[in-house]
Amino acid sequence: FFSNLDIMPFVPNDGKANKCTKCAKTVYPNEAIRAANGVYHKGCLRCTQCNITLNLKSCMSHESKPYCNTHCPKAGHTQVAS
Repeated sequence: FFSNLDIMPFVPNDGKANKCTKCAKTVYPNEAIRAANGVYHKGCLRCTQCNITLNLKSCMSHESKPYCNTHCPKAGHTQVAS
């Protein structure tokens, strides 16, 4: 006696392969880092400005791009044109 669960293979993410936001190659669940609204390989998560390797503790996000703490753009005042 088999149910559908016994014969259905396990497919994570509804069968959709995650692609690295940086290099566009497949990212497997055991190596995926989710940060800055994307999925990255460990070595691909780098600061947009200085290219230093980041991790979840050191990664800051601005406009869905990863930055280190030093280079993350700060929210500042904007001037209204008159």
